[in-house]
Amino acid sequence: MSTTWLSFSLTPVQRFVEAARTVRDLKAGSRLLSHLTFQAFKAACQASGAPLFPELDPAGPEPPGIPNVFAVEFQDKTTAEQAKTNCREAVMTRWGEIASCVHKKLEQHVRQFRKSGGSVPWDEGWQEQVDTYWDMQTVVLPLDEVTQDSYEAWFGIRPAAIGLAERWKVLQTLLGAEKQVRHFPPDQGSGRHKCTLLGDLEMMGPAGLSESDKFWKEITEQEIQGIYLGQRDRLCAVSLCKRFAAWDTQLRDLKGRIEDTAAIACRHWWQEANRNWREECKVVEMAIAAVQKCLGQDAETERRYLLLDEVTCRTLTRDTRLKNKPESVAQQARELKKARDALFKKAEEGRLGRPPRYFAILALDGDEIGQWLSGGKCNLTTKFHGDMSKALRQYAEGTVPCVVEKDNCGTLVYAGGDDALALLPVHTALGCAKALGDAYPQFGASGADPTTASAGLAILHYAQDLRAGLRAAREAVRAAKEWGRNALGIRVMKRSGAPIALTVKWDDVDRLMKLKRLFECGVTDRWIYRLGLLLPDLEELVEQEAFTVLLKQALKRLELDPKDKARLESELNCPRNDHEDWVHNQVSQIWTELAASRGQRHQELHNRDGGRTARAQLHQQYPLADDAKFPGQAFKAFHDFALVASFLARGRD
Repeated sequence: MSTTWLSFSLTPVQRFVEAARTVRDLKAGSRLLSHLTFQAFKAACQASGAPLFPELDPAGPEPPGIPNVFAVEFQDKTTAEQAKTNCREAVMTRWGEIASCVHKKLEQHVRQFRKSGGSVPWDEGWQEQVDTYWDMQTVVLPLDEVTQDSYEAWFGIRPAAIGLAERWKVLQTLLGAEKQVRHFPPDQGSGRHKCTLLGDLEMMGPAGLSESDKFWKEITEQEIQGIYLGQRDRLCAVSLCKRFAAWDTQLRDLKGRIEDTAAIACRHWWQEANRNWREECKVVEMAIAAVQKCLGQDAETERRYLLLDEVTCRTLTRDTRLKNKPESVAQQARELKKARDALFKKAEEGRLGRPPRYFAILALDGDEIGQWLSGGKCNLTTKFHGDMSKALRQYAEGTVPCVVEKDNCGTLVYAGGDDALALLPVHTALGCAKALGDAYPQFGASGADPTTASAGLAILHYAQDLRAGLRAAREAVRAAKEWGRNALGIRVMKRSGAPIALTVKWDDVDRLMKLKRLFECGVTDRWIYRLGLLLPDLEELVEQEAFTVLLKQALKRLELDPKDKARLESELNCPRNDHEDWVHNQVSQIWTELAASRGQRHQELHNRDGGRTARAQLHQQYPLADDAKFPGQAFKAFHDFALVASFLARGRD
């Protein structure tokens, strides 16, 4: 008998989770993936397997989120091979139960609301989509097959001995090779259009454009047992299972109300408004409730009425069954406009401003986790794996939910150990990202390299496509990792004007929040745009001091009214009678520190490169502090830095 390791992975991950039109879709996708992976983990452990990573109790309560990959140890290869089969069966059995529950209740809904009857079944291909969607990669590795000779054959390097690190590297490599074989669900070939969320699968319903549109119009634009099916939804079996997963008895935690992006965007603002002007907020809530009652099933969620550009009969009834007779809600429109105007007036007088229409998607990912797991960053032992697993689990189950939801008014989508995804108001997004980066667990030995995480923030309008924001957040994470890791990437997706892309070190986030606070206290941002006009002509300037002089010139016309001065004194400890000069010095200091920080990071990137990139190319991309191109590039970064701070302070175009 030979001790044998089994490694399991359930895919697709990002494609499944991020195929989301609503916050409910996003949370349900993450929950389903974690739930199904846990079924496989339990099956492996019940077949006499001992957890290697992560260390979880298969008999204990199901964790709120686990990675989609795990490794288990067995005493012999035969048991491991049987466990491999058990893992697959456990996932498919549980997934089948969820799909059957959703199908049964949807069938009842379709029979009730499908007025036209219809001879063509609405669920043709349902079972095939359910049965063929998931791809499971499983590697069984007998440890006696990992020898010095086999290791050399695989990697071209002969190790002095075979230990835990070498075996773990082989296991990870084999699992990675399994993942290279792409799985594509088959085409049912029934001629239907594609699902609006998972575009490689056909939507349910009859074939043919007119028949399909008729079917979906009859069953959408209404809540089905508390879960909304929208006007534009044209969903496949897998997307329907995700949307209505809460109907399954083991996924009841998804039941109940899940706030939408509009509510997340103005959550912090609404809390502040309620604390300061409770009566006005109550009047607004009553007016919104009256509108919702009048519109019935066509009503929007509460906070969307708070964020409308204007409140009129036409805007309230657009895309509703009352669009041809909007005068029926005339009284409700007048009452809502009056209530909103009164609240907004109070908020503007109190320097809170109007509610923000933008929110943030925060994606965080641990740096070089594979290297830590395989011993590339430390002396690998079984105890280290256990300590690392425990630290990541405590971070995911304790730190992340507290920081996101309790401290920063956010909505946590998932926290799987080394990664997390959350939705936040723009007001708290930077602070939340910084807190999660600072709290990332340290599981290296004393004197070893610190463990770090990189994150991405995507700032987008509450009405923008959630999928575009998720892609932008992932791109921001990739940019942070390409910039040397241990950094924050930011993407601002404005509805008007060019998008902004920025990557900063974690230390620079404090400076970004400091500049944001200046704008929140009334400091104008016009100087940023004056600098922007000069940028195309500044590339030839080679002295950093020249940029400092230009910055001071741009800030010269800064004017502050008495209320702004009072806020600067009370909130930022600005000295009296010296407000303008104090702001000048604060902004100039931020520029100087940011330039020094970027110079340091560029030097680190040069040191890490080790000659792999051509010297000229490296200096072009990451000029050093003494390069002629560095001051101009650093000042462009400062300009984007200031634009981001200004936009986050406003939270709206």
